[in-house]
Amino acid sequence: MVKRRRNIFIAACLAPALILFGVFVIYPVIQGFILSFYRWSGLTRGTEVFIGFGNFETLFQDHIFWKALVNNLILLMVVPPVTMMLAMSFAYFITNRNLKESGFFKVVYYFPNVMSVVAISVMWSFVYNPNRGILNAALKSVGLDHLAAPWLGDPSTALFSVAATMIWATLGGYMLLYVAAMQRIPNDLYEAARIDGANAFKQFTKLTFPLIIDVTRISIIFFFTNVFNNGFTYVRVMTPGGGPNHATQILGSYMYFQAFERFNLGYATAIALFMFILLLILSLISNFITKREQVTY
Repeated sequence: MVKRRRNIFIAACLAPALILFGVFVIYPVIQGFILSFYRWSGLTRGTEVFIGFGNFETLFQDHIFWKALVNNLILLMVVPPVTMMLAMSFAYFITNRNLKESGFFKVVYYFPNVMSVVAISVMWSFVYNPNRGILNAALKSVGLDHLAAPWLGDPSTALFSVAATMIWATLGGYMLLYVAAMQRIPNDLYEAARIDGANAFKQFTKLTFPLIIDVTRISIIFFFTNVFNNGFTYVRVMTPGGGPNHATQILGSYMYFQAFERFNLGYATAIALFMFILLLILSLISNFITKREQVTY
């Protein structure tokens, strides 16, 4: 009787959250999956036309879609590795050097994380401005006029300019994540490594990195979702329309274009479903690669 009452109490506590999750998450996902098999403008109910896999056939014949997919993959190959490398390096430097200014560095690096993505995108758009931007002005002031460029207006630099902004904006959050993980490692392990003759590089590769692999696995998932979700906002604000010649067009921005500018909601939903499957596959692969036995210390 006591166990039954306990289960009823637990169910009653979980019911509101489960209902909200079902209404606002599960139901839209199911509806989106169904809608991807229809042609619909999204304006009038009852005008949906069932076309089966027609949206997906169009998808794989769409050269802009392939361009957006390649751009997404480029961001995935640039933003996560560079951000992870810098975040780990800064975290290791702060936790192992016993800096008195460590608190100051944490605040400074984390500050972009309290700003909205839109505000960061607008700010960096001014930085990249070819005529009044700080970046070109700084290059010209040190005699590097030949390096000045229309960063967001040149197809060869636009995507990497957006990637640099994403790295700057998210670096501090991941750095604090790694700082928290590294501070859990006992100093005795580092002292033993130094006695054995391990330099700083070996201490990091043989000791620190293996002991924070669980945090690394979680951060990789965050990296993927950041590129797919927040990447849309950076592209939309910094390079409206996907940049010159679709140089910064990614799956999220192309989905928005099809849904709210072309009013092709069924096709946009097919793109969203492809993004979901791709993100799921990448997450499973990263978990498999980083999977290892948990280390206790």
